[in-house]
Amino acid sequence: MLAKDHVALFFCSLAILFYSGTLFLNNKYLEEANKPIYFAPPTLIKHFSFGFSDLYADFLWIRLIQNVDFCNAQQGIPEYAGKSLYQCKKGWSYKMTDTLTELAPRFLAPYLISGSIMSVIMRDREGAQKIYDKGMKRFPDNWKLFFNAGYHYLLEMKDREKGAELFLKAAQNGGPPWLYDLSIKQYEESGKLLIARQILEELLEYSRLESVRRHIKERLRENEQRIKQLELSL
Repeated sequence: MLAKDHVALFFCSLAILFYSGTLFLNNKYLEEANKPIYFAPPTLIKHFSFGFSDLYADFLWIRLIQNVDFCNAQQGIPEYAGKSLYQCKKGWSYKMTDTLTELAPRFLAPYLISGSIMSVIMRDREGAQKIYDKGMKRFPDNWKLFFNAGYHYLLEMKDREKGAELFLKAAQNGGPPWLYDLSIKQYEESGKLLIARQILEELLEYSRLESVRRHIKERLRENEQRIKQLELSL
């Protein structure tokens, strides 16, 4: 009688385990099935817009800003990059931005906003770089775009010289004067002391305010000292 009870208990336990496993798998499959699918139309869509490129770009932009920081394993391949930080390489956000900027090349917002989010939040370094590079070609006089791109190259790509170049362009295209200082500092930190001196000399030539000229002359003296120290160390 005892053996029969053990057999019954065994089969009951087996049935419970089977039922629990089935529920778990069903829930898992349902969860996967209920995940949204994000699709970015290819850039070739611009050849089939039939004169409505700007309208299609607006539709894509409205859709993009709802989930601009989205990235999943199928579209973007997140990679673990330490602690809780994941990066997304050329994912859905990049593809959407790339397509809508093909449809509307003169639409500035995607370059500024998507580029910044991909760079700072998503750590999509490659995607942000491509969007910024495309934007700077199409808006060669927009200082905000050059400033954002300079930040990306300096802090995300670890390229001081490129960051310095972009900060200088931002300053030359109407950005605040302190961008010159920022550019000069990055050139000096990257060892490009002669380029920094050239910028300072050009600024001195065109500056008229005496307070500004004094500041530039002081920076030039510091620059000359660093050049001499470098020459002595060689």
